[in-house]
Amino acid sequence: MNKATYNILYIHQDALITGSAISLRNMIAGINQSLFEIYVVVPTDGPAIQIWKDAGATVFIFNFKTFWTSPGPACFSRNNVKQLAALLPNKALKSFVLNLNPDLIHINDKAALQAGVSLKNCGIPIIQHSRSAYHLTACKLNKYLSSKSIIQYASHIICISEDEMQQFEHLQNKSIMFNTVNLEDAKIAQQNRLAIRSQLNIGEDEIVIGMAENIGIYKGLFDIIDIIKLLKEKCIQQYKIVIVGKIDDNDTIHINDFQGSTYAYFQKIIAENKVEKNVILAGFQKEPLAYIAAMDLLLVSKQHGVLGRQPIEAQSVGTAVLAVNGHSKKSTILINEVGGYLVDSVEELKQKLLVLISNPAHLKNLGAKGQEYAMKHFDLNQYGKKIEELYLKIIDKCKQ
Repeated sequence: MNKATYNILYIHQDALITGSAISLRNMIAGINQSLFEIYVVVPTDGPAIQIWKDAGATVFIFNFKTFWTSPGPACFSRNNVKQLAALLPNKALKSFVLNLNPDLIHINDKAALQAGVSLKNCGIPIIQHSRSAYHLTACKLNKYLSSKSIIQYASHIICISEDEMQQFEHLQNKSIMFNTVNLEDAKIAQQNRLAIRSQLNIGEDEIVIGMAENIGIYKGLFDIIDIIKLLKEKCIQQYKIVIVGKIDDNDTIHINDFQGSTYAYFQKIIAENKVEKNVILAGFQKEPLAYIAAMDLLLVSKQHGVLGRQPIEAQSVGTAVLAVNGHSKKSTILINEVGGYLVDSVEELKQKLLVLISNPAHLKNLGAKGQEYAMKHFDLNQYGKKIEELYLKIIDKCKQ
């Protein structure tokens, strides 16, 4: 099949700047746009639209329903009843997509499965990205409904690691492709390491332990509180804890005599433990690489059952990683003693943390080995060539 250009249509579940949105940006930037013309359809407006446009995509907003399973709503909740509508075909969405005349449809997250349901058997191949595991799905029926729907419409499933293979292990039409990083951006981030540390008032000899994620009641809040208390009690090195992300200010905590927001509770803990000089809240950063590069060790303590973007980004900038393992314990995003260490629980993470920060030279060595690994496995340009080959193979097969 010979054609000047192929139209690739990506469908994404929202326009927030999240890991999956950044991964889509990198995917768009990594492929040959003289061969592939890129469109993105998203149901809502938001800041991610600009980063996709900057990468070379034409973006359309067209409303459709989303179906969340990570963890998603409880079975008998009102939100779950509402999201079941995403399992029904959206005729208007189908008509809109067909008018764009794509050669291939790439659904960038399982939450956007209504697009696949709507376009099933339309004669256009559909790739489904699996960017989260069903491990923590709140309603097990949703796991079944989601995976069954995807299997019925997808020509091929891309899993971002072994952890996301869940429910699709038996299929032939699947592959593992890690998320990516622009290694040129990573190099610039490393060059800015000292500037960021100076900006955050971090001393040259201080060990920086970081987290790069939003934090809330169900998103690592109590893990980081335990780590703050542990370091105050046990750590003899000079250290800083840097949190690159938001502390949730919407949820309410009621513990003993305290009732208030998550953010207020976190500040209360910092004040009670007198660690105001040790804890730095850097807030949400649209481009977090420079902040991760300023760290000596990145912690990934959230027990989502998967390893996400953070270990990839950290290794790309030479920062060692200490992470709680994914549910499958098969993920090769992070290899023990290469870019850092994997543990099986937050308790193990705390104990390993104390060992690692007592040996800065070892952390530096882990960072160097992790960066070598990142150059081989997470480069968006290498990824671009792989995805191009997959697209052409699937398009040709569909046309036969």
